[in-house]
Amino acid sequence: MPETHDKYIKALMDISRAITSDLYLEDILKLILMVTARVTGVEICSLWLIDESVSPIKIRLKAS
Repeated sequence: MPETHDKYIKALMDISRAITSDLYLEDILKLILMVTARVTGVEICSLWLIDESVSPIKIRLKAS
């Protein structure tokens, strides 16, 4: 279990480093998707952004 905890902590550190970097939003979102997919062990991960003024909801990014 400590290995899993360490993996999650490292993932959070990678994401927080990206958020505070000079990366563009698109690059930050891609990194978040890649790290999330890696840590959770899934093959496909998607990020949905909701713009309440526009319909229907669209997928912003997908990592596989």
